[in-house]
Amino acid sequence: MVKTANYTPNRADVCCEAAQEWNKIKNKNSTEIEDIIKQYLATPFNLYDIRTVISKHSIPREDPIPPPPIIHSIDSTLEISPNASAQRRATDEIKMIERKIAELEQICNITTDPQIRNDMYIKINDLRTEISSNKDKIMKLKRNAKYVQDCRAKKLKMLTEDQEVVRYDGRGRPPILFKYPDLHDQIHNSVEFGSADAK
Repeated sequence: MVKTANYTPNRADVCCEAAQEWNKIKNKNSTEIEDIIKQYLATPFNLYDIRTVISKHSIPREDPIPPPPIIHSIDSTLEISPNASAQRRATDEIKMIERKIAELEQICNITTDPQIRNDMYIKINDLRTEISSNKDKIMKLKRNAKYVQDCRAKKLKMLTEDQEVVRYDGRGRPPILFKYPDLHDQIHNSVEFGSADAK
């Protein structure tokens, strides 16, 4: 093929020629076979012509799948009060899920297999929905805590305005025992000797 410069030979002819050459060579000893192989390998040929032959008969390549845009997770730090353990647990879950998402995004950005990439996208979307549900849970817990705090403040305001409860240990009011040092004795006497009934 190289010697005749026929760059588009018939495959059947080439196979027949190769079989005939091999039938001639296979009965020789190993040193002669090695010499013939070396002679074939040392045969000069034009690389330009072979390159054109390869380019003419090459199979068209599929366009590679364009890499998806690099995904970056958004770090969301929520302010949590120190005594809110349920909110802190939900925040810790969010941080753990965000770390998992970052790892899956790295795998997704590295891989070229579309099936693995699709699986990673599905997992990432599932984890993102879990993050949003945890954020909703935190918002509900914060709303409930604010509601309880407002109820306590409202109840305290009602009690102090209606004079049902007087807090003597509040700001500007010393404890009642400073004002009445013998209060314990008076209570004891009224209970023990029935002085309260007599009044």
